[in-house]
Amino acid sequence: MSNVPEGQTISSAQAPSQLQTSSPQIELVPTDQNRIKPHPDNARRGNLDAIRQSIQANGFFGALVVQLSTGHILVGNHRFRAAQAEQLPEVPVIFLDCDDDEAKRILLADNRTSDLGIYDDELLLELLTDVQALDQLDGTGWGDDDIAEMLAGLNNLPDLDTNPQDLHVEYQIVVICESDEHQRQTLQFLADNDLNVKASLL
Repeated sequence: MSNVPEGQTISSAQAPSQLQTSSPQIELVPTDQNRIKPHPDNARRGNLDAIRQSIQANGFFGALVVQLSTGHILVGNHRFRAAQAEQLPEVPVIFLDCDDDEAKRILLADNRTSDLGIYDDELLLELLTDVQALDQLDGTGWGDDDIAEMLAGLNNLPDLDTNPQDLHVEYQIVVICESDEHQRQTLQFLADNDLNVKASLL
């Protein structure tokens, strides 16, 4: 049962503890009306084709977060566009009572915090190969070529237990010369000492 009374929206001005324990009310909103719309300042350019494929394979999951006063979408701009392209009649929405400055911060934070994430490549590859074995990669955003590329990359990494003397390693140094003549003399000196050298301009 929701802790938010019927018709009440979540306010971003609430204390963090309140936001963490409140259960937001989700409303189903038609996609063919102007009640909600993409945020005009959203700088992210999502892959609509990939999102549409996900909707086709997995359905529409997760609610959009929308500013109550403007109807601007703060979280899920491209999922909304993809839902419209797939002609979904309605989408789940959480309306957030916040001012324009707060809305822009939420918009930026949602995009940027996603960018800052990284993968555990080995765990990701294990998950992908499990799903691939079931022939269920459609709608994940990943393909057989992606898995093959990851496998090739991991296979090219040196074994941590390998003796460094068994690895082919090239060591290089850079010598900064004061003039063309200095460079010529330095190259000649190094070559005379049977060193593999080459000149370059920095």
